[in-house]
Amino acid sequence: MAAKPSGLRAESPGRAGRKERALAALLQGLSVRTVAESIKVSERTLYRWLAESGFRREFYARRREQLLQGLGSVQTLAPTAAEALKTIVSDPQSSAASRVSAARSILQFACQSLELDDLEERLAELEQFREESPPEGPGWSQTRSS
Repeated sequence: MAAKPSGLRAESPGRAGRKERALAALLQGLSVRTVAESIKVSERTLYRWLAESGFRREFYARRREQLLQGLGSVQTLAPTAAEALKTIVSDPQSSAASRVSAARSILQFACQSLELDDLEERLAELEQFREESPPEGPGWSQTRSS
C-alpha cells in the first residue's frame, strides 16, 4: 500500500481521497471551479485547502515534478534546436527577421550560460570560505569536519 502524500496526512479517508482527486485535477490545469464541482466540494473549501501549507506543498512538489519530467524530455531536443538556430542565422535565404530572432536567441543563451557559470563559481568560493572559517555564535556548530 502506497504512503499518503505528506500534504494529505491526518485526514479522514473520504476527505483525503477528495484532496487527492483535487490535486490530480489541478495538476491537469483545470480551474478551481471545475475541480470543486467535479469532487463535490465548494470553491471556498478548495481555496481553503489551497491555503493549507501541507496541501500547497504537495501541489507545488507534484507540479515541480511534472515540470522536471517535461524539461527532461525537451532537453533531448536541445542539440537539434541549436543546429536549427545555427542554420537560420547562416542561411542568406532566411528572412532578416528570422536571422535576427535566431541570433538574439543564441546570444541570450550564451549570456545566460556565462551568468550560470559565474554564479556556480561564486557559490563554490562561498562554500569553500564557509568551510574554512565557519561563523561563530548561537546555532552554529563549534566543531569542524575534517
